[in-house]
Amino acid sequence: MQTAELKRKVAALESEAGRCAEERDRLNEQASRLRSEIAELRRERDELNEKVKALKRERSEEQQRLKALRDELEASRKTLAELVRKAPRKSAEELERALEQTEWVIQTSSFSVQEEKRLIEQVKLLETQVKIHRKLAMQRESLRRLENAAVQAAEKRDEAHRQLVEFASKSQELHGKLVSKAEELKKLKAQADAQHQAFIQAREKAAPLNAALRQLQMQEKAQVIAARREAEKALAVRRKALKEQLELEARKKLERGEPLTLDEFKLLGGDDAEAQD
Repeated sequence: MQTAELKRKVAALESEAGRCAEERDRLNEQASRLRSEIAELRRERDELNEKVKALKRERSEEQQRLKALRDELEASRKTLAELVRKAPRKSAEELERALEQTEWVIQTSSFSVQEEKRLIEQVKLLETQVKIHRKLAMQRESLRRLENAAVQAAEKRDEAHRQLVEFASKSQELHGKLVSKAEELKKLKAQADAQHQAFIQAREKAAPLNAALRQLQMQEKAQVIAARREAEKALAVRRKALKEQLELEARKKLERGEPLTLDEFKLLGGDDAEAQD
């Protein structure tokens, strides 16, 4: 194979290797950016998942609290119903006025033992009835507080559930993007690996050709050197022959008594000097 053909093939393979390396590096850079995007998506998704877990706990806690409050409400309503059943027909205000009047009468008047005993019993009854009204008022207030607490617990539970659904939806959306980008990254890595393999194959194919090219170039250089040496030897032979021819002609001129040129004289003089040496 000629040097030019080898150079062409080596250049083509090195060009192919360079193109594969550039494409591989471009794909790896793109993959690196994609990894950063995936890491950010994973971080956001995990943060949302932690929020979802916390909201699930909150919703569960509020649901348990609501159940306990409803149990209390049921018991409180039963207690209230029982107090209402036992409550006197007269209002608390009427009973308190009657109690005050009776106590005032006892304190300011004189009675027989039986009458005083009757009035004392009446005071006890009135006090009992007033206490029932007071218990009713306290029970109604307790019931109101329990109802408010139950409403707040239900609102907190529902709000936790609303946020939970919202964050879970966002988390699923991010997870979908993450999976999509992970698939994209997988393809990029496969493409980059393929380009790297193509790069290696091109370099492996170029290696023996480069070696052959260097060997051929060394042979050609050796041939050029050998040819130059042969040319130098041939030139030396021609110069020697020419010199001998010129010397012969100069001697013949000298023998004929013809005048010599300066170069011819020098040429013959050099021979004489060589002879004397």
